[in-house]
Parts: sequence; structure tokens; C-alpha cells
Amino acid sequence: MSLHRILVILTAITIVNSAWVASSGAGSVTLTWSAPGGDSLVGRATRYDLRYSAQMITPQNFPQATQAPDMPLPATPGTTQSYVLDGPPAGVICYLALKTVDEAGNWSAMSNVIARIPLSTVQAPAASTLISPEDGATGVATGPILAWQASGGAASYRLQVAREPNFLSPVLDQAGIVATSYAVGGLANDSTYHWRVQASNEGGLSAWSSVRSFRTVAAPVAPPVLVISFSAPRPNPARDLSRFDCTLPEATQVKVEVFDLGGRRVRLLADESYGPGPRELAFDLRDDRGVRLAAGVYLVRAQLGSTAFRRRIVIVP
Repeated sequence: MSLHRILVILTAITIVNSAWVASSGAGSVTLTWSAPGGDSLVGRATRYDLRYSAQMITPQNFPQATQAPDMPLPATPGTTQSYVLDGPPAGVICYLALKTVDEAGNWSAMSNVIARIPLSTVQAPAASTLISPEDGATGVATGPILAWQASGGAASYRLQVAREPNFLSPVLDQAGIVATSYAVGGLANDSTYHWRVQASNEGGLSAWSSVRSFRTVAAPVAPPVLVISFSAPRPNPARDLSRFDCTLPEATQVKVEVFDLGGRRVRLLADESYGPGPRELAFDLRDDRGVRLAAGVYLVRAQLGSTAFRRRIVIVP
């Protein structure tokens, strides 16, 4: 007697996202078919022989394909039977075909060939838990290290950082992170950022972690740029007292002298080294002996390091 040709029907197949499935991981395929008889639907077949291969299966290469283990015994003709094949590489196309034999040792023709991508049997990892920085942290460096707890079974992580909590335009979207921390660089000062992590393995993706936010440190205030200067006297004309404002960008030797119109020095106001920054020099309108200067015009010469200044002051009665 000849065996009835079997039509194998593959059900409930899910194609695993190839971006996250390692082709070397084990997968599974669920097959269903109607049990044949020894002669069409009369009698009963005694054994199944299921083969699978990464190459197209034909009647000629059927014996060379890999044999599936632990096949169920044929049931009453017409009964729907199923079998879960474990072992083919997950995410890689797999060809499957089936034969049966009866009690007399007669083999059926080969079934139709089914081509499917096995579903990974590895469970996707659980969502990660963020560690640092704390949610709502402020004063965070513009190059922070973001850290999270390891997710059981995770092979890698994806980190997203964005200015908006909806992550529509992340400033960082980094996948393939194998550690549980990542140094982020180039963030702006005094800005709020949101971040989250997703774990993955050959079984798929975890849910996203909860979202945290932090605010970066304010931009440092640049110190004022000091330019060497020596002001005009104030007030001018002067009756009792006048002052000069001096600014030094660095430690400088300062010498300030007052001369009458004949070129005679009448007063040495300063001759020493001053540190950087602003400074005020007071002139009490007296000479080096402490005697008040006569009313008239006087010349002031200030030597600040290698820079010289000339000023004129009028003393009134």
C-alpha cells in the first residue's frame, strides 16, 4: 500500500526582529498537521521522520537534512497533531519536510516543504532600574556618567538621552552598550535632560526603564578681563584731595610721580609692586615734605611695568 502524502501546516509563527536576535542562538518552530493512515485515511502510519535544514530540502537530499528528535507517534487518521522543534538557529530561515512509514516499512512521499524563521526560545530581559544620577538631580556635570542596574539575561543595553520627555529627538541614542554605565559628553550647561535604558538579548527587547531627569550645572562665570589703565585725577581741579584709579592685569611694579611745570619732582606717590586688580591712589596735594603745593598746574607720570601714562592736575587755592 502507498502512504498518503502529508501536507504540513505551520502555525503561530512570529518573525523575530533580526536586529536583536543572535543568529547563533537556539530557536523553535511549532508544526501542526493531520495524521495520515496507512493508505490515505485507512489504517495508521507507524512513525514520522521530520527533517530540517538551512538549505532547501528535496527528495534527493532529504536523508542528509538534520533529523528532528522525539517525534510523536502517529495518531488516528485525520487527527491534528503538533510538534515543537527546538534547535534551529533563531532568526535564520529554516526548511522543514516530513515523511511517514507504515507497519510494512513503506515510506510516503515527502511532504510539502515549509520555510520559516525559528522563534528564539530565550526570554527577553526584564526592564532595567536606573541608579544615578538621582531623578531631578541638579548641578550635574555636562559630561556625566549615567548608571543603571544589570538586567538578568541582558546581553546589551540601549541608552537614550533627550531634552524632551517624549524622546522624539534624542541627543543620544546609543545601542550595543555591554556595561551598566555610559559616559555622556557634550551636554549643554544649565539644561534639563531626560534619560532611559532598554535591555536586550537574543530573545528580544525589555520594556524601557522608568524615565529620569537631571539638570546640568550652570555655565561658569568668566572672570573679567583686566586691562592695564591709569585714570585721570578726580576731582580735577582739586582743592584738598584727588584720586587716581589704577588697574593691573597681573602683579606689576608701579611708580607714580608728580612734577611741577619746571620739571622738578615734587612728590613720589608710589614706587612698589602691586598685585593684579583695581587699586586707588590718593594724592593729598602735598609735596614729599608734607607741605601743601602751591596752586597751579602739575604733571603726573605713572609707569606701570612697561606701560607709561601722563596726566595733568590743576590745584586751586
